[in-house]
Formats: sequence, structure tokens, C-alpha cells
Amino acid sequence: MNNKTIGKGLLRNEDQRLLKGKGCFSDDVNFDNQVYAAFVRSPHAHARIQTINSAPAMAKEGVLLCLTGKNWVDDGLAPIPHSPIPSGGDGLGMTGEDWSKIFLGLNFPLAPSRPRFVGEPVAMVVAETAQLAREATELIHVEYELLPAATETLEASHVNAPRVWDETASNVCLDSTFGDCEKTNKTFSEAHHITRRQFKIARNTGVPMEPRAGVGIYDPKTKKAIYAKVPENQNRVSYLLQPFSCRIHLQNLGSVRCF
Repeated sequence: MNNKTIGKGLLRNEDQRLLKGKGCFSDDVNFDNQVYAAFVRSPHAHARIQTINSAPAMAKEGVLLCLTGKNWVDDGLAPIPHSPIPSGGDGLGMTGEDWSKIFLGLNFPLAPSRPRFVGEPVAMVVAETAQLAREATELIHVEYELLPAATETLEASHVNAPRVWDETASNVCLDSTFGDCEKTNKTFSEAHHITRRQFKIARNTGVPMEPRAGVGIYDPKTKKAIYAKVPENQNRVSYLLQPFSCRIHLQNLGSVRCF
């Protein structure tokens, strides 16, 4: 986009197709003998998993599989790699060495032992239909040991607040000073009036029409997997499917990047 187009109405070329129901979103892509997954999520901000009883769910006709984070670890699979650290200029006054000291928590698809936020997945059910998978998640019983939690940002930043990660000294991930401190202090010292305010900034996120989702099929003969509709998660899918080759087809995206 350039200055000539800012503020002007632009014709769109996708509206007719989408308004007539001819778009292709996640739920529109299906394969033969397709199965569906649903997740059991932690209702607690911080807890330790004591037991997970999936027997009642597995006894339900049409349920094919129940998996937990322990299954992932027992299979020798590593956490999913992720890099939240900016690769370019960040404007925060941080050097490469500074960023290297930032603690990165282990990112598992299912919490192996200790869910750390409300809604973190702890178990997954695979069934013949989406409805059956959702119903089966309600039959899985998880016993938790509740752990201390701080759910307010300022409270969580205190030194004596319950820590999300035992490997860190506090919950503060980044504390940086940048800009010209000398000039800033001089300006304030010469000001006729100074107003102080405390701002609470909520997490900024998109509001997608559909969650991040994907559907895939694996060919054991060629050891190739074809995935459709995996917006912004291509790197994770490729990692999960190693050492198999992977081809990704993107159709219409009903989701947006979350910040």
C-alpha cells in the first residue's frame, strides 16, 4: 500500500466468492476415514496433575485414542521449539547477549505434569466424529493438586509471588531501560508540572472466525504427509512430522495472528 491508496475505497476481489459460500476453510477440507481430536483443558491457573483416568472415555464406542503429556514424554519426544525473541531491532535497548539470558519455558502440546494457565491442554481424545470426541473429553477425570497462583500482573511481578517456573528467580521476564536517560531526567527536572499515571495494558489479540486448525493425511508408502489449513503453524507441523516430508496447502484463513 502507498500514499495514493490511503483513505480510498479499494475494490476487493474475494467478496463474491466468500459471500456465496464458496470459500474453503478448515471445516470444508475432509479426507476419507477422517478422525477428529478434542482436548481436555485445565480449569486451574496453576496445578500439578495427580492422575488422569481416561478409561471411561476409551470405553465409549467410536473413541479411538486418548493421549496425555506423559505419553509424549514417554515416547522420547522433546518440547516443541519456539522463539518469542525478536530477530531484528526490538527498540527495547536489548543486545543479543541480553536476549540470550531470557528464560524460555518448555513448550509441550499437552502439559506433562504441571499446567500453568487456565485452558492449557492436559489430554487429547481422538474419535470418529467431532461430537463424539467432545463428549469423550467430559468422561476423562483429572485429579489436580492446586498450587499457588498470581492472576494479576502487578501481583505476579512481586519478588515473593508464586513463580510460574521454578528455574527462574521471579516472574519478570524482561526489565530494560532504553532511550536517553540523561535528557529525560533533565526534561522532567525542568517541567512546571509532572503527572504520574499507572497504565494497565491488556493482552492484544485478534478475534478469529475460526481457531488455528488443520487437517492432514499420511501416506505410509511414500512417508509423506499432506496438511491443509495450518496458518502460522507450518514450522510446528513440520517439526512434529519429522523425519517425514510434509506438503502444506493453505486455503482461506478464518484466523489471524495473535500478539
